[in-house]
Amino acid sequence: MQKFLPWLLAALVLLTALFAWHLQKSQHTRDTDRFNALLGEISPRFFYHVNLAQALAGQVQKYAQMGGSNWTDFQPETEWLQRFPYCQGYGYAQRQGDALRVVHETFREGQGTPGRNLMENKEIRDAWEEAMRNGKSAATQPFPSPGDGSEKVILMVRPVFAGNRAPAGEEARRAEVKGAAYSYADPDLLFDVAMKSTDRDLMAVERLAWEAPVEKSDFVRTLSVSINGFGWKFRVTPGPDFYSVSDHRTPYLILGGGLFLATGILGLTRLQERRRLELESLNRSLDQRVASLTESLAKENEQLRAAEAESARLLARERELGELKGRVVSTVSHEFRTPLSVILSSSEILRVYHDKLDDTQRHDYLVSIEDSVTRMNSLIQGVLAFGKAGAGRLGFAPEKRPPLHLLQEIVGESLSATSRRCPITLQCSGLEEEAWLDPTLLRLILGNLLGNAVKYSAEGSPVELEARREGDRLILRVSDHGMGIPERDLPVLFEAFHRGHNTHGIPGTGLGLSIVKHLAQAFGGSVGLDSRLREGSTFRVSLPRVK
Repeated sequence: MQKFLPWLLAALVLLTALFAWHLQKSQHTRDTDRFNALLGEISPRFFYHVNLAQALAGQVQKYAQMGGSNWTDFQPETEWLQRFPYCQGYGYAQRQGDALRVVHETFREGQGTPGRNLMENKEIRDAWEEAMRNGKSAATQPFPSPGDGSEKVILMVRPVFAGNRAPAGEEARRAEVKGAAYSYADPDLLFDVAMKSTDRDLMAVERLAWEAPVEKSDFVRTLSVSINGFGWKFRVTPGPDFYSVSDHRTPYLILGGGLFLATGILGLTRLQERRRLELESLNRSLDQRVASLTESLAKENEQLRAAEAESARLLARERELGELKGRVVSTVSHEFRTPLSVILSSSEILRVYHDKLDDTQRHDYLVSIEDSVTRMNSLIQGVLAFGKAGAGRLGFAPEKRPPLHLLQEIVGESLSATSRRCPITLQCSGLEEEAWLDPTLLRLILGNLLGNAVKYSAEGSPVELEARREGDRLILRVSDHGMGIPERDLPVLFEAFHRGHNTHGIPGTGLGLSIVKHLAQAFGGSVGLDSRLREGSTFRVSLPRVK
Protein backbone atom coordinates (compact mmCIF):
# COMPACT_ATOMS: atom_id res chain seq x y z
CA MET A 1 0.00 0.00 0.00
CA GLN A 2 2.89 2.37 0.76
CA LYS A 3 4.15 2.42 -2.81
CA PHE A 4 0.79 3.80 -3.99
CA LEU A 5 0.69 6.66 -1.45
CA PRO A 6 2.73 9.11 -3.61
CA TRP A 7 0.33 8.52 -6.48
CA LEU A 8 -2.67 8.87 -4.23
CA LEU A 9 -1.14 12.13 -3.05
CA ALA A 10 -0.65 13.31 -6.63
CA ALA A 11 -4.18 12.28 -7.50
CA LEU A 12 -5.53 14.15 -4.45
CA VAL A 13 -3.67 17.34 -5.38
CA LEU A 14 -4.76 17.06 -9.00
CA LEU A 15 -8.41 16.40 -8.16
CA THR A 16 -8.45 19.26 -5.63
CA ALA A 17 -6.94 21.64 -8.16
CA LEU A 18 -9.32 20.51 -10.90
CA PHE A 19 -12.34 20.85 -8.62
CA ALA A 20 -11.28 24.34 -7.49
CA TRP A 21 -10.59 25.33 -11.11
CA HIS A 22 -13.99 24.00 -12.17
CA LEU A 23 -15.74 26.03 -9.43
CA GLN A 24 -13.83 29.16 -10.45
CA LYS A 25 -14.66 28.59 -14.13
CA SER A 26 -18.34 28.01 -13.34
CA GLN A 27 -18.45 31.22 -11.30
CA HIS A 28 -16.75 33.09 -14.14
CA THR A 29 -19.36 31.75 -16.58
CA ARG A 30 -22.20 32.81 -14.27
CA ASP A 31 -20.64 36.27 -13.90
CA THR A 32 -20.29 36.71 -17.69
CA ASP A 33 -23.87 35.54 -18.28
CA ARG A 34 -25.16 37.98 -15.64
CA PHE A 35 -23.01 40.78 -17.11
CA ASN A 36 -24.39 40.11 -20.61
CA ALA A 37 -27.95 40.01 -19.25
CA LEU A 38 -27.52 43.37 -17.48
CA LEU A 39 -25.80 44.77 -20.57
CA GLY A 40 -28.78 43.75 -22.68
CA GLU A 41 -31.02 45.94 -20.53
CA ILE A 42 -29.06 49.15 -21.25
CA SER A 43 -29.18 49.48 -25.03
CA PRO A 44 -32.99 49.03 -25.45
CA ARG A 45 -33.63 51.83 -22.96
CA PHE A 46 -31.17 54.08 -24.78
CA PHE A 47 -32.67 53.24 -28.19
CA TYR A 48 -36.12 53.96 -26.73
CA HIS A 49 -35.19 57.50 -25.72
CA VAL A 50 -33.22 58.11 -28.95
CA ASN A 51 -36.28 57.11 -31.00
CA LEU A 52 -38.50 59.38 -28.89
CA ALA A 53 -36.10 62.28 -29.48
CA GLN A 54 -36.39 61.72 -33.23
CA ALA A 55 -40.15 61.10 -33.18
CA LEU A 56 -40.91 64.74 -32.25
CA ALA A 57 -39.43 65.92 -35.57
CA GLY A 58 -41.45 63.19 -37.26
CA GLN A 59 -44.69 64.56 -35.76
CA VAL A 60 -43.89 68.04 -37.08
CA GLN A 61 -43.10 66.53 -40.52
CA LYS A 62 -46.41 64.67 -40.66
CA TYR A 63 -48.36 67.77 -39.61
CA ALA A 64 -46.65 69.82 -42.33
CA GLN A 65 -47.18 67.14 -45.01
CA MET A 66 -50.88 66.96 -44.12
CA GLY A 67 -51.07 70.66 -44.95
CA GLY A 68 -51.17 71.91 -41.38
CA SER A 69 -50.63 75.66 -41.09
CA ASN A 70 -52.32 76.67 -37.83
CA TRP A 71 -49.40 75.88 -35.55
CA THR A 72 -51.30 77.03 -32.48
CA ASP A 73 -53.32 73.82 -32.86
CA PHE A 74 -50.15 71.74 -32.99
CA GLN A 75 -49.03 71.52 -29.37
CA PRO A 76 -47.09 68.31 -28.71
CA GLU A 77 -45.11 70.01 -25.94
CA THR A 78 -47.67 68.79 -23.41
CA GLU A 79 -46.69 65.21 -24.31
CA TRP A 80 -43.07 65.72 -25.40
CA LEU A 81 -41.46 68.86 -24.01
CA GLN A 82 -42.80 68.19 -20.49
CA ARG A 83 -42.70 64.39 -20.40
CA PHE A 84 -39.26 64.03 -22.01
CA PRO A 85 -36.88 66.69 -20.63
CA TYR A 86 -34.24 66.16 -23.31
CA CYS A 87 -36.68 67.42 -26.01
CA GLN A 88 -35.89 71.16 -25.97
CA GLY A 89 -38.12 72.40 -28.82
CA TYR A 90 -39.45 71.93 -32.33
CA GLY A 91 -40.28 73.93 -35.42
CA TYR A 92 -41.06 74.09 -39.12
CA ALA A 93 -39.12 76.11 -41.73
CA GLN A 94 -40.34 76.81 -45.27
CA ARG A 95 -37.96 76.68 -48.20
CA GLN A 96 -37.47 80.03 -49.93
CA GLY A 97 -34.82 79.69 -52.63
CA ASP A 98 -31.60 78.61 -50.87
CA ALA A 99 -32.96 79.67 -47.48
CA LEU A 100 -35.02 77.83 -44.87
CA ARG A 101 -37.20 80.48 -43.21
CA VAL A 102 -38.71 79.63 -39.83
CA VAL A 103 -42.52 79.52 -39.96
CA HIS A 104 -43.10 78.38 -36.38
CA GLU A 105 -40.72 77.51 -33.57
CA THR A 106 -41.45 76.53 -29.95
CA PHE A 107 -38.92 76.20 -27.10
CA ARG A 108 -39.35 75.31 -23.46
CA GLU A 109 -38.69 78.96 -22.66
CA GLY A 110 -41.19 80.29 -25.23
CA GLN A 111 -41.57 80.92 -28.95
CA GLY A 112 -38.76 81.30 -31.49
CA THR A 113 -38.24 84.00 -34.11
CA PRO A 114 -40.26 83.51 -37.35
CA GLY A 115 -38.38 84.39 -40.54
CA ARG A 116 -34.97 83.30 -39.20
CA ASN A 117 -32.87 81.53 -41.88
CA LEU A 118 -31.73 78.15 -40.54
CA MET A 119 -29.12 77.85 -43.32
CA GLU A 120 -27.02 80.54 -41.63
CA ASN A 121 -25.99 77.91 -39.07
CA LYS A 122 -23.17 75.72 -40.47
CA GLU A 123 -24.17 72.65 -38.43
CA ILE A 124 -27.78 72.86 -39.66
CA ARG A 125 -26.62 73.52 -43.22
CA ASP A 126 -24.40 70.39 -43.17
CA ALA A 127 -27.25 68.26 -41.79
CA TRP A 128 -29.67 69.62 -44.41
CA GLU A 129 -27.26 68.68 -47.22
CA GLU A 130 -27.00 65.16 -45.79
CA ALA A 131 -30.81 64.89 -45.65
CA MET A 132 -31.05 65.98 -49.29
CA ARG A 133 -28.50 63.37 -50.34
CA ASN A 134 -30.17 60.41 -48.63
CA GLY A 135 -33.79 61.57 -48.60
CA LYS A 136 -34.09 60.78 -44.89
CA SER A 137 -33.58 62.51 -41.57
CA ALA A 138 -30.21 63.82 -40.39
CA ALA A 139 -28.77 65.20 -37.16
CA THR A 140 -26.37 68.06 -36.53
CA GLN A 141 -23.29 68.24 -34.39
CA PRO A 142 -23.93 70.05 -31.05
CA PHE A 143 -24.27 73.84 -31.20
CA PRO A 144 -25.53 76.57 -28.81
CA SER A 145 -29.29 76.50 -28.28
CA PRO A 146 -31.15 79.19 -30.29
CA GLY A 147 -33.48 79.51 -27.28
CA ASP A 148 -31.13 80.99 -24.68
CA GLY A 149 -27.68 79.83 -25.88
CA SER A 150 -26.79 78.48 -22.44
CA GLU A 151 -26.60 74.82 -23.44
CA LYS A 152 -25.53 72.68 -26.36
CA VAL A 153 -28.26 70.99 -28.44
CA ILE A 154 -28.51 68.86 -31.55
CA LEU A 155 -31.11 69.48 -34.23
CA MET A 156 -32.84 66.55 -35.95
CA VAL A 157 -34.13 67.66 -39.34
CA ARG A 158 -36.59 65.87 -41.67
CA PRO A 159 -37.33 67.12 -45.24
CA VAL A 160 -41.00 67.83 -45.98
CA PHE A 161 -42.23 66.95 -49.48
CA ALA A 162 -45.57 67.29 -51.17
CA GLY A 163 -46.27 63.55 -50.85
CA ASN A 164 -45.67 61.10 -48.02
CA ARG A 165 -42.49 59.74 -49.58
CA ALA A 166 -39.25 61.37 -50.70
CA PRO A 167 -38.49 61.36 -54.47
CA ALA A 168 -35.96 58.74 -55.58
CA GLY A 169 -33.19 60.99 -56.87
CA GLU A 170 -31.30 63.81 -55.13
CA GLU A 171 -32.06 66.27 -57.93
CA ALA A 172 -35.78 65.51 -57.68
CA ARG A 173 -35.68 65.86 -53.88
CA ARG A 174 -34.03 69.27 -54.08
CA ALA A 175 -36.63 70.38 -56.63
CA GLU A 176 -39.71 69.15 -54.75
CA VAL A 177 -38.79 69.82 -51.10
CA LYS A 178 -41.21 72.22 -49.37
CA GLY A 179 -39.40 72.78 -46.15
CA ALA A 180 -37.87 71.23 -43.06
CA ALA A 181 -39.43 69.83 -39.89
CA TYR A 182 -37.05 69.75 -36.95
CA SER A 183 -36.69 69.26 -33.22
CA TYR A 184 -34.03 70.17 -30.67
CA ALA A 185 -32.61 67.70 -28.14
CA ASP A 186 -30.04 68.06 -25.37
CA PRO A 187 -27.55 65.20 -26.08
CA ASP A 188 -26.06 65.23 -22.57
CA LEU A 189 -29.48 65.24 -20.89
CA LEU A 190 -30.70 62.48 -23.24
CA PHE A 191 -27.72 60.34 -22.20
CA ASP A 192 -28.36 61.03 -18.49
CA VAL A 193 -32.08 60.17 -18.77
CA ALA A 194 -31.37 56.96 -20.71
CA MET A 195 -28.84 55.89 -18.08
CA LYS A 196 -30.92 57.03 -15.07
CA SER A 197 -32.54 53.65 -14.45
CA THR A 198 -29.21 51.78 -14.61
CA ASP A 199 -27.95 50.56 -11.22
CA ARG A 200 -24.47 52.10 -11.20
CA ASP A 201 -23.40 49.85 -8.31
CA LEU A 202 -23.95 46.84 -10.59
CA MET A 203 -22.98 48.35 -13.97
CA ALA A 204 -20.50 51.23 -14.18
CA VAL A 205 -21.15 53.42 -17.25
CA GLU A 206 -18.46 55.83 -18.49
CA ARG A 207 -19.19 58.14 -21.42
CA LEU A 208 -16.39 58.31 -24.02
CA ALA A 209 -15.44 60.50 -26.93
CA TRP A 210 -16.77 59.28 -30.28
CA GLU A 211 -13.19 58.72 -31.47
CA ALA A 212 -12.31 56.48 -28.51
CA PRO A 213 -11.24 52.92 -29.45
CA VAL A 214 -13.72 50.08 -29.05
CA GLU A 215 -13.04 47.65 -26.20
CA LYS A 216 -14.61 44.23 -25.86
CA SER A 217 -13.86 41.51 -23.34
CA ASP A 218 -15.80 39.36 -20.89
CA PHE A 219 -16.36 42.29 -18.50
CA VAL A 220 -15.63 45.39 -20.63
CA ARG A 221 -17.92 46.52 -23.48
CA THR A 222 -17.87 49.69 -25.55
CA LEU A 223 -21.32 50.56 -26.91
CA SER A 224 -22.17 53.23 -29.46
CA VAL A 225 -25.49 54.71 -30.59
CA SER A 226 -25.87 57.27 -33.37
CA ILE A 227 -28.58 59.52 -34.75
CA ASN A 228 -27.46 59.86 -38.34
CA GLY A 229 -24.73 62.51 -38.09
CA PHE A 230 -24.23 62.46 -34.29
CA GLY A 231 -23.56 59.67 -31.84
CA TRP A 232 -22.78 58.62 -28.25
CA LYS A 233 -20.14 56.13 -27.14
CA PHE A 234 -19.80 54.72 -23.64
CA ARG A 235 -17.93 51.95 -21.85
CA VAL A 236 -19.76 49.54 -19.50
CA THR A 237 -17.90 47.61 -16.77
CA PRO A 238 -19.03 45.77 -13.62
CA GLY A 239 -19.80 48.06 -10.69
CA PRO A 240 -18.52 47.71 -7.10
CA ASP A 241 -21.45 45.47 -6.07
CA PHE A 242 -21.32 43.20 -9.14
CA TYR A 243 -19.03 40.55 -7.65
CA SER A 244 -19.93 38.62 -4.53
CA VAL A 245 -16.90 37.94 -2.31
CA SER A 246 -18.35 34.71 -0.92
CA ASP A 247 -18.85 33.27 -4.42
CA HIS A 248 -15.15 33.68 -5.26
CA ARG A 249 -13.82 32.58 -1.87
CA THR A 250 -15.01 28.95 -2.03
CA PRO A 251 -12.58 27.67 -4.74
CA TYR A 252 -9.57 29.04 -2.82
CA LEU A 253 -10.77 27.48 0.45
CA ILE A 254 -11.15 24.11 -1.27
CA LEU A 255 -7.71 24.41 -2.87
CA GLY A 256 -6.11 25.45 0.45
CA GLY A 257 -7.79 22.58 2.32
CA GLY A 258 -6.67 20.10 -0.33
CA LEU A 259 -3.07 21.31 -0.18
CA PHE A 260 -3.08 21.15 3.63
CA LEU A 261 -4.35 17.56 3.53
CA ALA A 262 -1.82 16.70 0.84
CA THR A 263 1.02 18.13 2.96
CA GLY A 264 0.02 15.93 5.90
CA ILE A 265 -0.16 12.85 3.69
CA LEU A 266 3.22 13.79 2.20
CA GLY A 267 4.83 13.84 5.65
CA LEU A 268 3.32 10.49 6.54
CA THR A 269 4.34 9.07 3.19
CA ARG A 270 7.97 10.13 3.63
CA LEU A 271 8.15 8.56 7.09
CA GLN A 272 6.74 5.29 5.81
CA GLU A 273 9.01 5.38 2.76
CA ARG A 274 12.08 5.69 4.99
CA ARG A 275 11.08 2.59 6.95
CA ARG A 276 10.30 0.73 3.74
CA LEU A 277 13.74 1.52 2.34
CA GLU A 278 15.42 0.24 5.52
CA LEU A 279 13.52 -3.04 5.26
CA GLU A 280 14.11 -3.38 1.53
CA SER A 281 17.89 -2.97 2.05
CA LEU A 282 17.76 -6.34 3.80
CA ASN A 283 15.69 -7.96 1.09
CA ARG A 284 17.59 -10.02 -1.49
CA SER A 285 14.86 -9.41 -4.14
CA LEU A 286 15.39 -5.63 -4.24
CA ASP A 287 16.00 -5.55 -7.99
CA GLN A 288 12.83 -7.48 -8.79
CA ARG A 289 10.75 -5.23 -6.57
CA VAL A 290 12.21 -2.10 -8.15
CA ALA A 291 11.47 -3.43 -11.63
CA SER A 292 7.93 -4.34 -10.63
CA LEU A 293 7.43 -0.90 -9.05
CA THR A 294 8.80 0.84 -12.16
CA GLU A 295 6.45 -1.06 -14.46
CA SER A 296 3.48 -0.32 -12.18
CA LEU A 297 4.33 3.37 -12.06
CA ALA A 298 4.66 3.51 -15.85
CA LYS A 299 1.20 2.01 -16.31
CA GLU A 300 -0.36 4.36 -13.79
CA ASN A 301 1.40 7.31 -15.39
CA GLU A 302 -0.01 6.30 -18.79
CA GLN A 303 -3.49 6.03 -17.31
CA LEU A 304 -3.06 9.44 -15.66
CA ARG A 305 -2.07 11.01 -19.00
CA ALA A 306 -5.08 9.39 -20.65
CA ALA A 307 -7.34 10.73 -17.91
CA GLU A 308 -5.81 14.20 -18.29
CA ALA A 309 -6.35 14.08 -22.06
CA GLU A 310 -10.00 13.07 -21.58
CA SER A 311 -10.50 15.83 -19.00
CA ALA A 312 -8.96 18.36 -21.36
CA ARG A 313 -11.25 17.19 -24.16
CA LEU A 314 -14.35 17.48 -21.98
CA LEU A 315 -13.31 20.92 -20.72
CA ALA A 316 -12.69 22.12 -24.28
CA ARG A 317 -16.14 20.86 -25.30
CA GLU A 318 -17.74 22.62 -22.33
CA ARG A 319 -15.91 25.85 -23.20
CA GLU A 320 -17.04 25.58 -26.83
CA LEU A 321 -20.68 25.10 -25.79
CA GLY A 322 -20.42 28.07 -23.41
CA GLU A 323 -19.03 30.32 -26.15
CA LEU A 324 -21.73 29.19 -28.59
CA LYS A 325 -24.43 29.95 -26.01
CA GLY A 326 -22.96 33.40 -25.42
CA ARG A 327 -22.89 34.12 -29.16
CA VAL A 328 -26.49 32.97 -29.58
CA VAL A 329 -27.68 35.22 -26.72
CA SER A 330 -25.61 38.21 -27.96
CA THR A 331 -26.70 37.87 -31.60
CA VAL A 332 -30.41 37.29 -30.91
CA SER A 333 -30.60 40.14 -28.37
CA HIS A 334 -28.83 42.48 -30.78
CA GLU A 335 -31.09 41.55 -33.72
CA PHE A 336 -34.24 41.90 -31.57
CA ARG A 337 -33.47 45.50 -30.57
CA THR A 338 -34.32 47.29 -33.80
CA PRO A 339 -37.69 45.57 -34.54
CA LEU A 340 -38.69 45.88 -30.88
CA SER A 341 -37.88 49.61 -30.98
CA VAL A 342 -39.96 50.01 -34.17
CA ILE A 343 -42.89 48.10 -32.63
CA LEU A 344 -42.71 50.14 -29.40
CA SER A 345 -42.51 53.55 -31.10
CA SER A 346 -45.18 52.73 -33.71
CA SER A 347 -47.61 51.30 -31.15
CA GLU A 348 -47.15 54.30 -28.82
CA ILE A 349 -47.77 56.75 -31.68
CA LEU A 350 -50.91 54.82 -32.65
CA ARG A 351 -52.07 54.83 -29.03
CA VAL A 352 -51.40 58.51 -28.35
CA TYR A 353 -52.25 60.04 -31.75
CA HIS A 354 -54.80 57.54 -33.05
CA ASP A 355 -57.50 60.18 -33.59
CA LYS A 356 -55.10 62.60 -35.30
CA LEU A 357 -53.79 60.10 -37.87
CA ASP A 358 -55.55 59.34 -41.14
CA ASP A 359 -56.12 55.80 -42.45
CA THR A 360 -52.97 55.83 -44.60
CA GLN A 361 -50.76 56.78 -41.66
CA ARG A 362 -52.34 54.18 -39.39
CA HIS A 363 -51.81 51.59 -42.14
CA ASP A 364 -48.13 52.59 -42.48
CA TYR A 365 -47.53 52.17 -38.73
CA LEU A 366 -49.32 48.81 -38.71
CA VAL A 367 -47.23 47.67 -41.69
CA SER A 368 -44.08 48.69 -39.79
CA ILE A 369 -45.20 46.58 -36.82
CA GLU A 370 -46.02 43.62 -39.07
CA ASP A 371 -42.65 43.90 -40.84
CA SER A 372 -40.82 43.97 -37.50
CA VAL A 373 -42.77 40.94 -36.22
CA THR A 374 -41.99 39.10 -39.49
CA ARG A 375 -38.30 39.89 -39.05
CA MET A 376 -38.31 38.61 -35.46
CA ASN A 377 -40.19 35.47 -36.53
CA SER A 378 -37.63 34.88 -39.32
CA LEU A 379 -34.82 35.20 -36.77
CA ILE A 380 -36.50 32.68 -34.45
CA GLN A 381 -37.11 30.25 -37.33
CA GLY A 382 -33.44 30.58 -38.35
CA VAL A 383 -32.21 29.81 -34.83
CA LEU A 384 -34.58 26.82 -34.55
CA ALA A 385 -33.47 25.48 -37.95
CA PHE A 386 -29.82 25.93 -36.95
CA GLY A 387 -30.39 24.02 -33.69
CA LYS A 388 -32.27 21.18 -35.39
CA ALA A 389 -29.71 20.91 -38.19
CA GLY A 390 -26.79 20.85 -35.73
CA ALA A 391 -28.52 18.17 -33.63
CA GLY A 392 -29.46 16.06 -36.65
CA ARG A 393 -33.21 16.32 -35.92
CA LEU A 394 -34.31 17.55 -39.36
CA GLY A 395 -35.84 14.49 -40.99
CA PHE A 396 -35.86 13.86 -44.75
CA ALA A 397 -39.45 13.91 -46.05
CA PRO A 398 -39.36 13.67 -49.86
CA GLU A 399 -42.34 14.23 -52.13
CA LYS A 400 -42.71 13.24 -55.76
CA ARG A 401 -43.32 16.32 -57.85
CA PRO A 402 -41.75 18.23 -60.77
CA PRO A 403 -38.68 20.15 -59.50
CA LEU A 404 -39.48 22.98 -61.94
CA HIS A 405 -42.82 23.74 -60.22
CA LEU A 406 -41.24 23.69 -56.74
CA LEU A 407 -38.42 26.01 -57.82
CA GLN A 408 -40.94 28.45 -59.34
CA GLU A 409 -42.85 28.51 -56.03
CA ILE A 410 -39.65 29.19 -54.06
CA VAL A 411 -38.65 32.05 -56.41
CA GLY A 412 -42.12 33.59 -56.02
CA GLU A 413 -41.91 33.30 -52.22
CA SER A 414 -38.45 34.92 -52.20
CA LEU A 415 -39.64 37.81 -54.41
CA SER A 416 -42.55 38.40 -52.02
CA ALA A 417 -40.37 38.11 -48.90
CA THR A 418 -37.86 40.68 -50.27
CA SER A 419 -40.59 43.06 -51.56
CA ARG A 420 -39.24 42.49 -55.09
CA ARG A 421 -36.16 44.53 -54.25
CA CYS A 422 -34.17 42.65 -56.90
CA PRO A 423 -35.41 40.66 -59.93
CA ILE A 424 -34.83 36.88 -59.61
CA THR A 425 -34.56 34.85 -62.82
CA LEU A 426 -34.94 31.05 -62.95
CA GLN A 427 -33.19 28.90 -65.55
CA CYS A 428 -33.93 25.16 -65.52
CA SER A 429 -32.77 22.29 -67.68
CA GLY A 430 -34.42 18.83 -67.69
CA LEU A 431 -36.48 19.34 -64.51
CA GLU A 432 -40.01 19.07 -65.92
CA GLU A 433 -40.39 15.38 -64.97
CA GLU A 434 -41.40 14.34 -61.46
CA ALA A 435 -38.67 13.50 -58.94
CA TRP A 436 -38.35 12.77 -55.22
CA LEU A 437 -37.46 16.00 -53.38
CA ASP A 438 -37.89 17.36 -49.86
CA PRO A 439 -39.74 20.74 -50.26
CA THR A 440 -38.87 21.89 -46.71
CA LEU A 441 -35.16 21.17 -47.20
CA LEU A 442 -35.10 22.92 -50.58
CA ARG A 443 -37.00 25.96 -49.25
CA LEU A 444 -34.62 26.38 -46.31
CA ILE A 445 -31.52 26.16 -48.54
CA LEU A 446 -32.73 28.36 -51.42
CA GLY A 447 -34.61 30.76 -49.12
CA ASN A 448 -31.36 31.60 -47.27
CA LEU A 449 -29.23 31.81 -50.46
CA LEU A 450 -31.74 33.95 -52.43
CA GLY A 451 -32.42 36.14 -49.37
CA ASN A 452 -28.66 36.78 -48.91
CA ALA A 453 -28.22 37.48 -52.65
CA VAL A 454 -30.92 40.18 -52.54
CA LYS A 455 -29.82 41.59 -49.15
CA TYR A 456 -26.19 42.14 -50.22
CA SER A 457 -27.00 43.49 -53.73
CA ALA A 458 -27.99 46.96 -54.79
CA GLU A 459 -31.70 47.55 -55.36
CA GLY A 460 -32.67 46.38 -58.86
CA SER A 461 -29.51 44.29 -59.32
CA PRO A 462 -30.40 40.94 -60.99
CA VAL A 463 -30.17 37.62 -59.11
CA GLU A 464 -29.98 34.33 -61.08
CA LEU A 465 -31.05 30.84 -60.00
CA GLU A 466 -29.88 28.01 -62.28
CA ALA A 467 -30.96 24.39 -61.77
CA ARG A 468 -30.12 21.22 -63.67
CA ARG A 469 -29.92 17.47 -63.19
CA GLU A 470 -26.58 15.63 -63.16
CA GLY A 471 -27.23 11.91 -62.87
CA ASP A 472 -29.26 11.37 -59.72
CA ARG A 473 -28.25 14.73 -58.22
CA LEU A 474 -29.80 18.19 -58.38
CA ILE A 475 -27.32 21.02 -59.02
CA LEU A 476 -28.34 24.55 -57.94
CA ARG A 477 -26.45 27.79 -58.64
CA VAL A 478 -27.42 31.13 -57.04
CA SER A 479 -25.53 34.12 -58.47
CA ASP A 480 -25.65 37.84 -57.69
CA HIS A 481 -23.78 40.99 -58.67
CA GLY A 482 -23.59 42.49 -55.20
CA MET A 483 -20.84 43.51 -52.79
CA GLY A 484 -19.02 40.16 -52.83
CA ILE A 485 -17.13 38.55 -49.93
CA PRO A 486 -13.66 39.62 -48.68
CA GLU A 487 -11.00 36.96 -49.20
CA ARG A 488 -10.16 36.77 -45.49
CA ASP A 489 -13.78 35.79 -44.68
CA LEU A 490 -14.00 32.89 -47.15
CA PRO A 491 -12.38 30.16 -44.94
CA VAL A 492 -14.81 30.78 -42.03
CA LEU A 493 -17.88 32.02 -43.94
CA PHE A 494 -19.98 28.91 -43.18
CA GLU A 495 -19.32 29.01 -39.43
CA ALA A 496 -22.27 29.93 -37.24
CA PHE A 497 -22.67 33.67 -36.48
CA HIS A 498 -19.78 34.69 -38.74
CA ARG A 499 -20.49 37.64 -41.04
CA GLY A 500 -18.31 39.33 -43.64
CA HIS A 501 -16.29 42.36 -42.60
CA ASN A 502 -18.03 44.42 -45.31
CA THR A 503 -21.60 43.86 -44.00
CA HIS A 504 -21.51 46.61 -41.35
CA GLY A 505 -24.89 48.30 -41.10
CA ILE A 506 -26.77 45.46 -42.86
CA PRO A 507 -28.94 43.46 -40.41
CA GLY A 508 -28.30 39.72 -40.12
CA THR A 509 -27.41 36.92 -37.69
CA GLY A 510 -24.73 34.94 -39.54
CA LEU A 511 -26.83 31.73 -39.35
CA GLY A 512 -28.09 31.44 -42.95
CA LEU A 513 -25.01 29.93 -44.62
CA SER A 514 -24.33 27.72 -41.60
CA ILE A 515 -27.87 26.30 -41.92
CA VAL A 516 -27.37 25.75 -45.67
CA LYS A 517 -24.14 23.83 -45.08
CA HIS A 518 -25.61 21.73 -42.24
CA LEU A 519 -28.65 20.79 -44.31
CA ALA A 520 -26.70 19.96 -47.45
CA GLN A 521 -24.11 17.82 -45.63
CA ALA A 522 -26.73 16.11 -43.44
CA PHE A 523 -28.31 14.58 -46.53
CA GLY A 524 -25.14 13.76 -48.48
CA GLY A 525 -24.86 17.02 -50.41
CA SER A 526 -22.23 19.75 -50.65
CA VAL A 527 -21.94 23.54 -50.94
CA GLY A 528 -19.37 25.48 -52.99
CA LEU A 529 -18.63 29.22 -53.27
CA ASP A 530 -16.99 31.55 -55.78
CA SER A 531 -16.90 35.25 -54.88
CA ARG A 532 -15.10 38.42 -55.93
CA LEU A 533 -15.19 41.58 -53.85
CA ARG A 534 -17.55 44.23 -55.30
CA GLU A 535 -18.35 41.92 -58.26
CA GLY A 536 -20.73 39.37 -56.74
CA SER A 537 -20.94 35.80 -55.44
CA THR A 538 -22.02 32.40 -56.78
CA PHE A 539 -23.09 29.53 -54.50
CA ARG A 540 -23.26 25.98 -55.90
CA VAL A 541 -25.34 23.36 -54.04
CA SER A 542 -25.35 19.66 -54.95
CA LEU A 543 -28.20 17.55 -53.50
CA PRO A 544 -28.86 13.77 -53.89
CA ARG A 545 -32.08 11.73 -54.34
CA VAL A 546 -33.25 13.22 -57.60
CA LYS A 547 -34.53 10.10 -59.48
